[in-house]
Amino acid sequence: YDSRLVIDHDSMRGSFIHGRRELYNMVLYALIDNAGKYQYFEAGDIKIWAATKPSSEVLELYVENQGLEILKEEEQSIFENDGRGLMATSSKIDGSGIGLWLCSEIMKKYGGSIELDNRFEPVRFKLTFKKRGRA
Repeated sequence: YDSRLVIDHDSMRGSFIHGRRELYNMVLYALIDNAGKYQYFEAGDIKIWAATKPSSEVLELYVENQGLEILKEEEQSIFENDGRGLMATSSKIDGSGIGLWLCSEIMKKYGGSIELDNRFEPVRFKLTFKKRGRA
């Protein structure tokens, strides 16, 4: 994809999360791949940043792009196995409908979650991870 990946590393410093790195790598890969694939004309910025409060037990990680609109009625179904949005299927973009479902299952396994934070301009997904103490 002809997208620029913009990662705010500073927003993630000092945070440790509960779970397996290999599985979280799969989650991030799927979200970044989707962000590039479903970006208008496969170009533009893909942004990643985190937010946390010192007293909070969770870390929130955001992945956003200027991608295809996700309709209100699709907000939950895109996280189901074989779930794909109307704009994605009507645009004839290849996809299996398994990526977001897999992300959701991995996040649940470790007490986290994935949700659609914003449906359009930008499309933003939020991952919520349980924090843990320092390694």
